[in-house]
Amino acid sequence: MKKILCFLLGVPFFVGVVAQSYDPKAVVPIDPDVKYGKLENGMTYYIRKNGKPANRANMYIVQRAGAVLEEDRQNGLAHFTEHMAFKGTTNFPGDAITKYCEKNGIKFGANLNAYTSIDRTCYMLSAIPLEREQVVDSMLLILHDWSGSFLFDPEALEKERGVIREEWRTYGGYQFRISEQLRPVMYGNSQYAKRNVIGDIDVLNTFKMTDILDFYRKWYRPDLQALIIVGDFDPDKMEAKVKALFGKIPKPQTPITVPEYEIPDNTALMTGSAVDPEAGNLNIRLLYKHEGVKPADRDKEKYMYGNRVDRLINTMLSARITELYMNKDQPFTGISGYYSPWMADRNVFWGSVAAKKDQAPQAFKILLTELERVKRYGFTAPELERAKANVLNAEERSYNERNNRDNNVFLSPYMSHFLGNNSIPSIEYTYNFTRSVLPVITLEEVNAKAQSLFPDNNIVVTQSVSDNDKNQLLADNQIKKMFADVRSENIAAYADKVSGKKLIDNLPANGTIVKTKQLKKPFEAVEWTLSNGAKVIVYPTKHKDDQILMSAFSWGGSSLVSDRDFLSCRYATSIAMMSGIGDFNYTDLDKVLAGKTASAYPYISEIFEGVNGSSSRKDMETMFQLLYLRFTRPRFDPEIFTTTMQRGKEALRQKANDPANHFSDSASWVTIGRHPRRKPANESDFDKVDLTSIQKIYKERFADAGDFVFFFVGSFTEDEIKPMVEKYIASLPGLNSKEKWKDLGIKVPKGKTDVDFDYPMLTPKTSARIRYSGSTKFDLVDIMNMMGIREVLNKRYLETIRKEQGATYGVGVGMGVYREPNRNYTLDMSFNTDPKLADQMIRIIYDEIDKLVKNGPEAEDVENAKKYWLKTFKDNQKENQWYMYILSEYYREGIDRYTDYEKAVNGITPESVHKAAKKALTQGNVIQVVMRPEEKAESAK
Repeated sequence: MKKILCFLLGVPFFVGVVAQSYDPKAVVPIDPDVKYGKLENGMTYYIRKNGKPANRANMYIVQRAGAVLEEDRQNGLAHFTEHMAFKGTTNFPGDAITKYCEKNGIKFGANLNAYTSIDRTCYMLSAIPLEREQVVDSMLLILHDWSGSFLFDPEALEKERGVIREEWRTYGGYQFRISEQLRPVMYGNSQYAKRNVIGDIDVLNTFKMTDILDFYRKWYRPDLQALIIVGDFDPDKMEAKVKALFGKIPKPQTPITVPEYEIPDNTALMTGSAVDPEAGNLNIRLLYKHEGVKPADRDKEKYMYGNRVDRLINTMLSARITELYMNKDQPFTGISGYYSPWMADRNVFWGSVAAKKDQAPQAFKILLTELERVKRYGFTAPELERAKANVLNAEERSYNERNNRDNNVFLSPYMSHFLGNNSIPSIEYTYNFTRSVLPVITLEEVNAKAQSLFPDNNIVVTQSVSDNDKNQLLADNQIKKMFADVRSENIAAYADKVSGKKLIDNLPANGTIVKTKQLKKPFEAVEWTLSNGAKVIVYPTKHKDDQILMSAFSWGGSSLVSDRDFLSCRYATSIAMMSGIGDFNYTDLDKVLAGKTASAYPYISEIFEGVNGSSSRKDMETMFQLLYLRFTRPRFDPEIFTTTMQRGKEALRQKANDPANHFSDSASWVTIGRHPRRKPANESDFDKVDLTSIQKIYKERFADAGDFVFFFVGSFTEDEIKPMVEKYIASLPGLNSKEKWKDLGIKVPKGKTDVDFDYPMLTPKTSARIRYSGSTKFDLVDIMNMMGIREVLNKRYLETIRKEQGATYGVGVGMGVYREPNRNYTLDMSFNTDPKLADQMIRIIYDEIDKLVKNGPEAEDVENAKKYWLKTFKDNQKENQWYMYILSEYYREGIDRYTDYEKAVNGITPESVHKAAKKALTQGNVIQVVMRPEEKAESAK
């Protein structure tokens, strides 16, 4: 009890909490706000009213059918079945689901989507407009058809083979191949070792219709399905609709029991290695397998309590690992460790380390030593106090925002309840339970659990590395000896050092607000001009109950830095961040901020610099203090600088063999005219970065706070924030510098540029990026017409290249419209495809642009885009982040995306998009970058 009292005294916001016990056998009550039930056919449903956002709903159907249920002849067909859900159902043949949804502002990809994993398939309809009952009923009908009314049209299926082949090609890089090599070791040759979701390419190419129908008919059935419907509706009426529609689905007569696959134990250490020509430096992963809690016990308070203990352990271990990472001269570029649920009713402790070249033994030993330190000594009382403060702080913030949760946050817990019997209590119950049990969780029980995470059996070690560095792999006997050596070494206990200092000991003398200006409605924001020249825009909102956002910018950025110092400028803010702030290094600052939600992150972009941050209401002053220190007392640690440069070089080596990285670097550089400041980084660049220059650049960029505009949006009042502004912003130095950015001549090349190069790769694919560019007006109407071009082309490429040709998983269409440094636009089309189809697909890219210029868009495509934009505009008006964006844009770009947006969108017509296309896409500026697979290649760099 003495330790608990000390803890309560040490963490002020626990005052008043009564330490209570819990009942391990008690069943956690289901949130009374969710209508939970089962239909006679076995289908489960979760229906919940939620008003955020207003007049919107999310609807999901979860299938207890994933890749693990496939037979060998069906390897990949769980995922293929998911694709066929969009290729025609009884009530929505062909592409009718997509067409109907997009006609009602429900966009494919953003609001209409699905995914398949090893143990589930989930179909998702989000941001459904509820204004018309017909739309609601149609969305329910789509879910009904996804339950078991697929058409499996043979022609559509054959076309979809190509799409999935290209999905395999896009994501089948070295990481996928390494995973395939290591899967039998990690999963012990169980069923989980045989399935990877995307499947076997030979099966995908040759399976028969009966194979996929067998999977579908066997596992797509109501007793293995759950409906999750959350939104701004009457839950009683929704439940009645669900019962009436889904209750008609017949109950399976002789349902096959879902097999329960296990991951076997291993007494002896299991090791495995994977070598791939496109991989990077040596990565070592360590697994300790544990028995998890069976589903029958996951709805008990004991399980909920255990989750809090696990969370505390992960929080403390993460802090230790972060501290290790920040130390100088470490033999690794990355290190991590955490404990979590896995699969097949298993839990697992994951540890991993990315070794520097020729330092694999040292890197792996550090990981083993740190885990052995935990096993031998556990954690310390101050560590546990900070972890409890952080956990409770997170719970408090969730509780404070209980009335502002988006619909999508309910999917994961309800799905976990359906699939694994995890509890789904109310947020009030969760918060009170956490407040109740945290004080009585003792250091002894936390350490007992932590020390049990590293047994002498059920250990798996895997390694992956490039072909060129396979001599870096640790031998099996070497790994075993390292375990034995660490267990026998004299390892010191962790020494916890905590500074007793405050963030700011000597508070600055206040400045003043010298001018107040009310912005025009509907912003209703206030602009303050401060005595040091800075402008502060404050916009109190009620969209969140416990969120304050901060942003600041000043013109100049790296454009004012000399070419000689440009490389140093790239790392100025990252070195400052990792060095800490004021009197605290990075690790000490993390400890000082335990139990707080407050941040302030500096950045330097090309034409301006600034700071972004956020806080809870109770920690608003801490955010202001961090902001003040970012300007006045940045740190630049020489050891952090040296370590960062070393890790930068290692990071380049890590991705040097990856074709996707090579293409991205090459295409980005070519499409910006090969300007020296945009050249992809190489190892020699890090030798040119100078710490003295970093300090000079940072201090110059943040020397004059009077040249900044600061924005605050969120849950505060003007009276609350005004003293903070006067104390921590108005007191900053103001030099009246009034800087402007400098045009560096970084421009997209005019005319036509064609770069076609080869590159060696194991999975053959052609990657292409085509960029159109030119001048533009840069007003809101112009911007929306340009966005209309993007939406129309995105739809056309989805129809032609993906659906009709089956030649790519997707064409990425990106549009940028810029005011600075000159009013221009860029339109990018990027995709991967089968090398044999590449030239044909490239022709389609140009053909569709030519058709748009010549004939204009389909009226339906423009109308669907407008409906989506207007729906999203309404939804965004309840988000603080959106208001921060439009206020910043208003001050930086002069665009009022609030007052004028609906008028601008409603003014968009097929004719206006056609006119914009004829003007923008005929300026003759086209860049084409193509990378093809060959044995030998010449880089585009």
